[in-house]
Amino acid sequence: MLKIGEFSLLAKLTIKTLRYYDEIGLFKPSFIDDNNYRYYDEKQLNDISLIVRLRESGFSIKDIHAILKGNDIDRIIEKHIGELKNQKRLLNNQILQTKSLKNELGGIMKQFEITTIIRPSFIGYERKGTIKGFSDLFGFVLESGAKAKKINPTMECGNYCYINYLDNEYKDKDINIAYVEETLSMGKENDEIKFKQFPEEKLLSLKYVGGYSHLRDAYKELLKYIKDNNITTKSSFREVYVDGCWNKDNEDEYLTLIEVVID
Repeated sequence: MLKIGEFSLLAKLTIKTLRYYDEIGLFKPSFIDDNNYRYYDEKQLNDISLIVRLRESGFSIKDIHAILKGNDIDRIIEKHIGELKNQKRLLNNQILQTKSLKNELGGIMKQFEITTIIRPSFIGYERKGTIKGFSDLFGFVLESGAKAKKINPTMECGNYCYINYLDNEYKDKDINIAYVEETLSMGKENDEIKFKQFPEEKLLSLKYVGGYSHLRDAYKELLKYIKDNNITTKSSFREVYVDGCWNKDNEDEYLTLIEVVID
């Protein structure tokens, strides 16, 4: 007979683990004396070796209990193989997602270009409104152009247009916005379409190439630049959609400018 310490050396398991296995009924000593000392038979090394191999293979305590009792061994093993295959599939997906994320994060910083520009004065119209969600944004833009064109059939537009977000907090629904589009001349107005001469402005402009899902990273970079350079802003941020789904098939080629008026 072997004392628990001697058996633990041969089994390569801690005394704490052997006591735990005893408490849950998984692996009991061959004999316990009046002083509550545990003793093991050398033949039990085969059983504890099997238990260790099953644990290393990821079997649960409950399944190991059943296997040791000879209950549904084939079914339990096949079930475990199926679980491992599912885990493998999930891990493979996580590896692919992590690799993709690595590539994205590696390219994010290369997508930003910040410059200071002077935007000349221009004539344009503005339309304010509320959209239910971001999916309605470009519909609002197209609708604004159509409304302005309806009352100004001969209206000619310039190359500059942008969206201003009017809320003082981030909102994903009931978003208040203003759409501004440059025109070559003043036009007729109504309750929604208002023309005016927009003043010359000094702007901090961030150029971002890529899908809209990373715009938050662009804002983060622009805010860091503003803070690091002690720049004073004089307006809310505006988004200028230069290239997008209307002329690009790949969102990696979308071009967006984030602009803010500065001193």
